Amino acid sequence: MAGAPIASKYQVGEIYVLLTLMTVIFCNLGTRREGEASAYSIFNNFRELPGQLNANMLDDQLRRGQM
Repeated sequence: MAGAPIASKYQVGEIYVLLTLMTVIFCNLGTRREGEASAYSIFNNFRELPGQLNANMLDDQLRRGQM
């Protein structure tokens, strides 16, 4: 945010702040370790949502000739 006054001087302050915030968010996303549960699965009680496509369903449909 130290560059905000400089960007404001050139009238691109708003764009600078938005890009800086997006960069900070994406840099702090992190990665999930092997075997670690995702937030999605924890909040969904480790169940798949209805209609969610996964590899097992796709394989079953291909084997049964439904695709």
